[in-house]
Amino acid sequence: MPYSIRFTNSGAEVRYSGVVTAAEVAASLDEVRRHDYPGGRHFMIVDLEAADLASLTGADVQALARQSPAPVGGPLPTAVIAPEDTAFGLGRMWVASIDERPVVARVLRTRAMALAWLSTRGIPDAELPADPEG
Repeated sequence: MPYSIRFTNSGAEVRYSGVVTAAEVAASLDEVRRHDYPGGRHFMIVDLEAADLASLTGADVQALARQSPAPVGGPLPTAVIAPEDTAFGLGRMWVASIDERPVVARVLRTRAMALAWLSTRGIPDAELPADPEG
């Protein structure tokens, strides 16, 4: 499977690896949307560090933006980790396409930057997923 999801009481981190298709991204977003969050859904991390997104088109990104999970009770802070230029560009396209959704998103180059940004959005450090590498 080209993605894995780690859930906390109030959020999710989706990590993609290898060649990723629009259908696989859609499936992961559906899992995030359907999951039961004991603390309510308050954030999402999308990690594209190991993803090959070459098969995604602009139309795919716009369709995925329409499927992005919406929160209950306010904007959903979503941090996209995209160190490579292609992933960064597609992430920015996704952010531009979600303007109509109650999502506040930022595309960042590193995990540390993403976690720091989520902290500024009021997400407690204890709720954020630990670094899987360390």
